[in-house]
Amino acid sequence: MSLKVFAEGNTLRVIDCSGEMPQEREIELFTSEEIEKMATQRILQSIPKESREDMMFQTQSKSHQAWMKEDEWDVAFESLPSNASLPLAEFKT
Repeated sequence: MSLKVFAEGNTLRVIDCSGEMPQEREIELFTSEEIEKMATQRILQSIPKESREDMMFQTQSKSHQAWMKEDEWDVAFESLPSNASLPLAEFKT
């Protein structure tokens, strides 16, 4: 089930609901940012502690920081408007 709600002060108004709402049951709502953060935490917790520590050390190394700076742009660029159409390509398997 998913809910779309609208905040009116301290009141939430349901504007869309897919599926049936459970009766007499507490429902907890999260923002999309909170859900993404929880998913990231679950993924990190599923990685063994030693591997997580290795990843942290790697990202703090000077070679990693220099590598990341290679992707920085000196000049801003224009992006296509959201309604721009891109050519479709066919992929064969």
